[in-house]
Amino acid sequence: PSPRRKPPMHDAAAVASKRLVLLVTMVGVAASAFPTTLLSASLPDIAADLNASTSVISWVQAAPSIVFAVGMPLFGKLGDMYGHRRTFVVGFAAMTIGSLATSMSWNVGALIGFRTIAQLAGAATSTAAFGLIAGVFERQERTRAISLYTSVLAMSPVVAVVVGGPIIEHIGWR
Repeated sequence: PSPRRKPPMHDAAAVASKRLVLLVTMVGVAASAFPTTLLSASLPDIAADLNASTSVISWVQAAPSIVFAVGMPLFGKLGDMYGHRRTFVVGFAAMTIGSLATSMSWNVGALIGFRTIAQLAGAATSTAAFGLIAGVFERQERTRAISLYTSVLAMSPVVAVVVGGPIIEHIGWR
């Protein structure tokens, strides 16, 4: 083989590697999609805690959703240009930092800003995951992998609404 080409992986190692990529992408999308609705159950409490009006506190949900939708095509292109793995890792790291910053919000503006940044980074993670899956899985395996991935993408916000109330009640919105 030429020095630039990697030798083919052993079948068991290739399967394990593919499963790991799928698992990591599913964790990434769950981590980015879960917060989109997590705070929805506690918006009145957050508004009271941060002394904000209902119209202002509604942006805690609206702004992150808008930038997530707008950011997806942008980060898809950036993933194509600079690599899906890099885009995924940077997006996941930025999303984690944005989420931690959200918990330290001192006012409603900071809360909206940090959540919006975290969701924008989540858009990078979500779109890059598709590229990673497409690059790792063969055509006949790709459909199953993408269906598992999109199931997690669709269910994470739903699970967040269901478990968000009890989590926030016992731990707090921060």
